Amino acid sequence: MTVKVVAIHTGLRAAELTNLTWPDADFDRPVIAVTAKPDWKPKDYEEREIPLNRTAVSALREHKLRRVVMGKYIFCRQDGRKYGRGLGLVMCRAFKLAGLGSGRLHTLRHSFATRYLDAGGNPKDLQKLLGHSVLKTTQRYLHADEEQMKKTVERMGK
Repeated sequence: MTVKVVAIHTGLRAAELTNLTWPDADFDRPVIAVTAKPDWKPKDYEEREIPLNRTAVSALREHKLRRVVMGKYIFCRQDGRKYGRGLGLVMCRAFKLAGLGSGRLHTLRHSFATRYLDAGGNPKDLQKLLGHSVLKTTQRYLHADEEQMKKTVERMGK
């Protein structure tokens, strides 16, 4: 499911994913823009660009080729209409079908934050990527990894 791939590689909120339009995706740079629309504004009016890695670009390109009805929105219903809250329900079902129990689209946002820091990113940049106005909000997304902490402390001793 493309939305899952894009969510875990961008950290976008469910409403941001739902309101992405094809002009928001720039495959040449490669970035995706979270921008206000006539009927929707980003949380805290935080418009921003999110870099896309190869996995996300590939998933989006494949998704665009597979669409039978090309709607204005990247993630839309089969008839091209906007999802609304239905995207979250689709993701809940996908988690259950995959045997992952009760998960939500927002769970992937937390996963993105953890993976970003594990890959060497810093909290201030993560704050910007997630669209948080204060770092304290970003810190709620961070989950301690005991094994990673041990390795980091060990590296400091060398």
